Amino acid sequence: MYNLGVLLEDRDPEQARRWYEQAAEAGYADAMYNLGVRFRDSDPGQAQRWFERAAQAGQTRGLVGLGILASDRDPDQAARWYQQAAEAGNADGMVKLGILRKDRDPAQARHWFEQAAEEGNADAVFNVGVMLLDSDPEQARPWFERAAEAGHVQSMYSLGALYKDSDPDQARRWFERGAEAGDIDSLVGLGFLAMGTDPEQARPWFERAAQAGNTTAMLNLGILLEASDPEQARDWFEQAVEAGNTDGLVGLGTSAMGRDLDEAKRWFERAAQAGNAVGMYNLAVLIRGSDPGQARDWFERAAEAGHTGGMIGMGAQFEDSDPDQAARWYQRAAEAGDADAMVRLGNLLARYDPEQARHWTEQAAVAGNVNAMFKLGILLNASDPEQARHWTERAAEAGSADAMFNLGAWPWTATQSRPGTGSGGPPRRAAPGAWSPWASCCDPAIRTRRGGGLTG
Repeated sequence: MYNLGVLLEDRDPEQARRWYEQAAEAGYADAMYNLGVRFRDSDPGQAQRWFERAAQAGQTRGLVGLGILASDRDPDQAARWYQQAAEAGNADGMVKLGILRKDRDPAQARHWFEQAAEEGNADAVFNVGVMLLDSDPEQARPWFERAAEAGHVQSMYSLGALYKDSDPDQARRWFERGAEAGDIDSLVGLGFLAMGTDPEQARPWFERAAQAGNTTAMLNLGILLEASDPEQARDWFEQAVEAGNTDGLVGLGTSAMGRDLDEAKRWFERAAQAGNAVGMYNLAVLIRGSDPGQARDWFERAAEAGHTGGMIGMGAQFEDSDPDQAARWYQRAAEAGDADAMVRLGNLLARYDPEQARHWTEQAAVAGNVNAMFKLGILLNASDPEQARHWTERAAEAGSADAMFNLGAWPWTATQSRPGTGSGGPPRRAAPGAWSPWASCCDPAIRTRRGGGLTG
């Protein structure tokens, strides 16, 4: 009877239900559980009755079903059901208990994920990788690989994201596997990889993902087409907006910049009022000449939303009137990883804390900021000429004309200077770290699923 229900599940759900009910009345616990699943959305009370009967008959999946029913209205009760299932050896219960515990007790969550992983649960293997990702990506990698080899498509995407900078070929292999398994984010990953070598090759990947409803792909199609087909680009930005992605509003504003600043302002205002931090920042930049007070408000709101450009904008407001306040804003952005903020903080601290100035300039140089490399060459010239030359060469290789000039004038003397730059010390000092007036509408960084991305 139960097997007849399984065979008819897709072709004739009503007939399948009747066979399940007959099997359940005959004491078949799997049939009780399947009836619970069948009624879970349409009749939660009936679903609970069948899950309870399944659990009483020894089917631990019934406990998991009861946990799922309770998860929205009573997470603590759900945790108790999952705990019972987990302690009875049910791997799905272990995974769901781990997900509930991940914020309050990460160690306990990881314990249950690892227990479920030992039972061969691919979601659990992936979730261990997610928990390790921020603190130790190299430790996360083998967990993702293990889950991916078991067919877990989110792990395939995550491996592509981990390899994208260090080994693009390996990244492409994992994204392709993810795409073949139906993962839309993997299509976007393939588009991003192609952007670096052949933008035309990126387009079909983004189009496939966009047609499947992926708004990141819509945004990047807008960026890709902005120069060659502005109308088509605008259409993709609008589709992203219709799908609920406010970055599309920023894209529309950015695309209007060259032809109509009033239109750009309207789009940025809509984005900002919808809570989009990039929209807040772009609006502040656009109006800072005409309405400095309002611009400052939007810089501050962008900063409080975590946008480092907003933090830099706030720092710039105080640089002349309150350097300590400026330093605090720059430091917030620098500690969030913004290399331009590191340069600005170094410039500001050079007046009264040379050691800290050097520290932040070094951090920015290591992060790849060309201005910082050039500046560091100047800062190190007296104390460590070899390192000074190293950083000046790095800056020159990255295209800094000032660094090229300084290399041509090597070694510096106390009186050498480039015409028009004054005398004493190295030929030229870099201007304070510049910050881009227009932020991109969507960061093309590939992000691995994490935190809320636990599966199970």
